[in-house]
Amino acid sequence: MAKKNKAIMLRNSSKSRIGKYHNKHTFLNNNKLIYAAKFITPIAILLLFIGAVYLVLDQSTFTSVFYLISVELVAPFSFEVSAPIAVGLGLSLPVIIIVLVVVDVLITLFVVWNYGLLERAPGIGKYFIKFDNKMRTFVKEHKLEKISMIGLFLYYLSPLSLSGAFSIGIVGKLLQMDNWKIIAITIAGTIAGTIIFSTTMIGLLALLGF
Repeated sequence: MAKKNKAIMLRNSSKSRIGKYHNKHTFLNNNKLIYAAKFITPIAILLLFIGAVYLVLDQSTFTSVFYLISVELVAPFSFEVSAPIAVGLGLSLPVIIIVLVVVDVLITLFVVWNYGLLERAPGIGKYFIKFDNKMRTFVKEHKLEKISMIGLFLYYLSPLSLSGAFSIGIVGKLLQMDNWKIIAITIAGTIAGTIIFSTTMIGLLALLGF
C-alpha cells in the first residue's frame, strides 16, 4: 500500500513539474509575441499611413509629405525644423499638423514600448545605450529629475538639442512617467509646436514677399 501511494505521489509530482515547465514556456512564448507586436506595430502603422497618404494625395503633395516624414524621422530636432520646411514645400497647416502628430506619436510609442528592448537589439543596441547615457547626463545637467508633465511639455516645445519625439520618449521613461502621459505630451506638444513654428515661417515668407 505504501509503495502504491509513493508511486502515485511520484506520478503527481512528475505531472506537476511538466505542467510548470509547459506554463513557463507558454508564458515566455507569449512574452516574445507581445515584444514582437510592440516592436512591429508602430512601424507597420507608419507604413500603412504612408500608403494611405499615397492613395489619397496627388503625386506632388505626396512627395512633399514623404519628404516631411523622412525629415521628422531622421532629424535630431523635431517640428522646429520640419514644420518650416513643410511650409516651404507648400503644404497646408492642417496637413503638416496631421503628418507630424502621426509620425511623432509613432516614434514616441516605439520608444516607450521598446525602451528595455532597444539596448539589447542587435546592431542598434550600442547606439541606443550611448544615446540613453547622453540623455541621462542631459537630465542631470539640466536638473530635470523632478520635472512635471507641464515641464516636459514646455521642454518639448523649446528649440533645444535632443528635444525630438525620440528624446521625449526616453526622458519620459527616465522620469518614470506613465506611457499615456508621454504620448499626451507628444500629441499636445507637436500640435502646439507645429502651429508656432509653421505660422512663424508663414509670416516670415509673407514679410519677404513670397
